[in-house]
Amino acid sequence: MKNITKDQANLLPLLSQIYPPGINPDLEHEIVERINRTRKGNAEQQLDNLSSRSVMLITYADTFTRLGQAPLQTLKQVVDQYLKPFIDSIHILPFYPWSSDDGFAVTDLLAVNSEVGDWTDIENLGQDYQLMFDGVINHLSAKSTWFKSFLAGETDFDNYFITIEQKDLELLSKVVRPRTLPLVHPFHKGQTEILIWTTFSEDQVDLNYANSEVLLSILDVLLAYANKGARYIRLDAIAYLWKALDSTSIHLPQTHVLIQLMRRVLHLAGKPVRLVTETNVPHADNISYFGDGNNEAHLVYNFALPPLLLHSLYSGDTAALNKWASELKTPHPDAHFFNFTASHDGIGITPLAGLVPEADIEAICQRIKTLGGFVSMKSLPDGSEMPYELNINWLDAMGIPDESGHNDTFDQIARFLLTQGVMLSLKGLPGIYVHSLFGSRGWINGVQETGSSRSINREKLDADTIDTELNDPNSRRSIIFSRYGTLLKVRARESAFDPGAEQRILKSPAGSFTIERKSVEGNQLICIFNFRPTTLHQDLSQWSKNNVDYKDLLSERVPKGDILHLESYSMAWLKASI
Repeated sequence: MKNITKDQANLLPLLSQIYPPGINPDLEHEIVERINRTRKGNAEQQLDNLSSRSVMLITYADTFTRLGQAPLQTLKQVVDQYLKPFIDSIHILPFYPWSSDDGFAVTDLLAVNSEVGDWTDIENLGQDYQLMFDGVINHLSAKSTWFKSFLAGETDFDNYFITIEQKDLELLSKVVRPRTLPLVHPFHKGQTEILIWTTFSEDQVDLNYANSEVLLSILDVLLAYANKGARYIRLDAIAYLWKALDSTSIHLPQTHVLIQLMRRVLHLAGKPVRLVTETNVPHADNISYFGDGNNEAHLVYNFALPPLLLHSLYSGDTAALNKWASELKTPHPDAHFFNFTASHDGIGITPLAGLVPEADIEAICQRIKTLGGFVSMKSLPDGSEMPYELNINWLDAMGIPDESGHNDTFDQIARFLLTQGVMLSLKGLPGIYVHSLFGSRGWINGVQETGSSRSINREKLDADTIDTELNDPNSRRSIIFSRYGTLLKVRARESAFDPGAEQRILKSPAGSFTIERKSVEGNQLICIFNFRPTTLHQDLSQWSKNNVDYKDLLSERVPKGDILHLESYSMAWLKASI
């Protein structure tokens, strides 16, 4: 590829919104140099089109272990053996060296943790699957080389992190907090004690993007990820990227501009990378990271979906889910939601704000506790706390407590698959957490070992034991994996499930949820979900003016007459029968 000039890059309109004139006169030139170094000797690559086969597995590098083998190699063997027909993409959660928070306190952004493998293992996975890397670029580990160099007073790392003066502490009262931990922590720089901004924990020190050198260093990291095979980069905790005294320090305009700049730099470098923003916030704020649909995130995590599914199941009332889904839209055909239910983190509860009554949110929290889960809190500017995250395995969350408070597993798998069916049917790219696909339960021992409630959903699995369980047709893992696989096989065949295919929410009886998907070729699917413990009787004639007969792709049955009888917690994917 030919080099580009500063005029062709046209970065100044973005940079001038972040940095005052004269702060770094060479900044635009230095970014263009980085772009051209990446372009040199490479052929320009275009983004692949997403389709109904586009499904993302979410997993830690060491979720699967086998004696004497690097976990990344074990991961590839497990995925090749069991998942290759179902998924084409893998989100490998932080595989870099780290000091805490299960990988999200990174000590070296450009290295692979030697305990899980090396770059060759990553590249081998990338030969067969589209990979998503984590861009943990809001903060670094307090044990990272960058922070140690900063504390040592090395000139190259001046102002890489945010120092707060004692006199300015009162100006932090408006800062929106995702945790109940202190916002600043003391460290020693030489003999002097300083206060450092720490949004998430004492071991996670925030980077200072007001220093343009930090921006250059992070652009180096993102371009390196693209060179190493990343086709998606998840921008972790990105809403907090830009900080300012006497402000909320979340969703600030400079943060949006920085994302736009990152996207433009990767595009100019000829790298086919999609940016995915991780912003566990109320829905309106979350979707703001699409920008105009063509300049910020390619994909936005659909954070409202998981708690809305819980609300619909627990209450039997799908009105909120129907209203929310009917209003879902993206500002550009190439902008998509990243749909998911479970993840390595808990289930964000703040996205429900404004979607369901406060009393219903409290009821969900109480039910999660009854089912053996935990509710994490966050601090508000006035010093009070509110629920932030539900920590429970998704399959466990499908339980119905009996009168003694114990989890009744009757119909639990049906409810679990119902929620997965909704996620797979909605417009966007589905992301499936590995423990959901393999039918895991909550890891209570892990919570006791680590002291972190998030560990409940982060168990490490012995690959040989998984083989044994999957080969037992009566095991929980085998039953869930087989039924989930059927959903994915059917989905892959239908172009109406392409992320860009048309979506419409159809009116249906109380307690149900119905999605119409239609491909550009005109292929139509009607996906119906019954969220109640009673049979649903749905008149199909209301959706067809031509007396079309439908076939359920999941059961391979054709409903008799115009009425579909859908049992409790079940679903149907209906296609016109030819």
